[in-house]
Amino acid sequence: MYTSSTHRVVIVGGGAGGLELAVRLGRKCKNLRKISVTLIDQNLSHLWKPLLHEVAAGTLDSGVEAIDYLVLAQHHGFRFRPGKMIGLNRAEKLVALEALVDDKGRQIIPQSIVPYDTLVLAIGSNSNDFNIPGTKDHCLFLDSRHQADLFHEILLSRFLQLQYFDGLEPTRVQSLQIAIIGAGATGVELAAELYHVSTKLKGFGFDHLDATSPIKITLIEAAPRILQSLPERLSLAAEKQLRKIHIEILTSSKALEVTEDAIILDSGRATQAQLKIWTAGIKAPEFLRSLDGLETNHINQLLVHQDLTTTSDPSIFAFGDCAACPQPRKTQTVPPRSQAAH
Repeated sequence: MYTSSTHRVVIVGGGAGGLELAVRLGRKCKNLRKISVTLIDQNLSHLWKPLLHEVAAGTLDSGVEAIDYLVLAQHHGFRFRPGKMIGLNRAEKLVALEALVDDKGRQIIPQSIVPYDTLVLAIGSNSNDFNIPGTKDHCLFLDSRHQADLFHEILLSRFLQLQYFDGLEPTRVQSLQIAIIGAGATGVELAAELYHVSTKLKGFGFDHLDATSPIKITLIEAAPRILQSLPERLSLAAEKQLRKIHIEILTSSKALEVTEDAIILDSGRATQAQLKIWTAGIKAPEFLRSLDGLETNHINQLLVHQDLTTTSDPSIFAFGDCAACPQPRKTQTVPPRSQAAH
């Protein structure tokens, strides 16, 4: 039972950083009535985002790997509140949550507010398509478990279409062409995972696809090299391994437009692909730009000091992908990585 003197810590976002904070703080404060810890997330379970490329490729079962927030809350001394943050009242220290509805649109929980004394925002990020024409209509993204599951379903459907080309009898046809735009960690790992899947297809009954190369993967990167944020020696080593498994790599190649069956590059080349996945760049959720006066940068990240307090309010902290935290003695901010959130 909590009293009016209880200090209420509210954490919004149960990703790599927010969930770890809730668990560790919950354990520490489990028997302290003066502190309560509440985790808010729009999902009911957690799947570690760096695993989404494995879910998309089909080498990982999202249902098995997901962890239930309510179970974690019970075991680790914090409360879980399902909901999506839509607003903030800093003067009264209130977080506004959107009404929760089921998949048929029926309301489960009405729109509500959650009071706090200390607020921690660890909301993560989404893909940044840089408003390039055609990306929203023709690309798949890997920002959530739902999107990863959807990609996997579409991938299997494409394989079945190739296997049973005329709808009646298996017919040997060409490979499935896949283009991945963005050669950061997610894009590179997805390319390697898809190649791994392609080597196992015959064992799953897809014996009428091109046996030597059932998938043709093209990795497209605007920067001069893949894995641009890593040291050059690691980047070059990774590129060498990808080329060994016949993945085509196009660096210094900026996507200008995405059509139904191709990516148009700044060189004028049109790279053909039946499946196109966008993994280039991130931005924080759009609603952070209008969150009761909190400062943001050009990609919606909240500006914070090195102690992670927001520049506008010392009672509100932010970290992980949704925050722009300056690094000591460097001009760059902390990179948007799960390791950084940890």
